[in-house]
Amino acid sequence: MNFSGENVSTTDVEAVIQNHMNLTDCTVFGVSVGNCEGKAGMAVINAKNKEIDFKQLAHQLIQRLPSYAIPLFIRITDSVELTGTYKLIKYNLRKVGYNPELTDDQIYFLDRSNENYIPLDSKLYQMIESGQIRF
Repeated sequence: MNFSGENVSTTDVEAVIQNHMNLTDCTVFGVSVGNCEGKAGMAVINAKNKEIDFKQLAHQLIQRLPSYAIPLFIRITDSVELTGTYKLIKYNLRKVGYNPELTDDQIYFLDRSNENYIPLDSKLYQMIESGQIRF
């Protein structure tokens, strides 16, 4: 995986999220962002009926991962497609990416200035895609 020009072990990122949240269904992959080089990290977390403290999650990721490995986007879902060996299927997740118009799931964006994940709406999505928000 390549986030912002650096190689990233998605397994390491998944492990930090899974350990912090005490869950098993999480997958991490890269998504293309506007005209940026490389890919931005995105985590999809199956957190059905689970309260998530996004500020604390951001804090843990910032403390435990290099800055280039921290997912910029987090998608919360209550159902995921699994393979016969119980691995999450990433194809459809990658296809949707971080576009909030293509899913009913809530997507969050890392606000680095406040070290918190904030809800991603259509306006924020357009600002990211157009380059008004840069990484």
